[in-house]
Amino acid sequence: MNESTLALSKNDIRDDFVKKTGIKLTTRRKIIYNILAQNSNKHFTAKDIESMTYRLNTPTSISTIYRTLELFEKWGIIIRHNFNDDSAIYEYAYKEDHHHLICKACGKVIEISGLVPDNLSEQLLKVGFHYISYSLKIYGYCDQCREHINKIVLEG
Repeated sequence: MNESTLALSKNDIRDDFVKKTGIKLTTRRKIIYNILAQNSNKHFTAKDIESMTYRLNTPTSISTIYRTLELFEKWGIIIRHNFNDDSAIYEYAYKEDHHHLICKACGKVIEISGLVPDNLSEQLLKVGFHYISYSLKIYGYCDQCREHINKIVLEG
């Protein structure tokens, strides 16, 4: 899928959201939506989004951002994660299926695909289970933190 097709589909998703929910897409909501859609390969905190609105010269209050994120989550535009005990992390929902590898030391999140069989739905149906969504999170250590931990253990 090329970038113009991807951009068009994101606009279609946004327009469809407005039609289905009847919710007014205010200027601030459009700004937040565009930040998420145009950076769909990233994870954000509400504070990250606030910083981006300032960098775009469209400052938006943190309370408006939280309300908008709550609304977007409710309507399936974004997914909220709590990978660690820190604040919530948000990501754009309309992208390829993927899973998250979370470093217990530094909190780095790595996205990976292909860990779940392509025929997952069929396998679940065979045992009489109809799933609507799933989430796979694997906790461990990234290469950098693992190296650091090994160094401490060896020197320690």
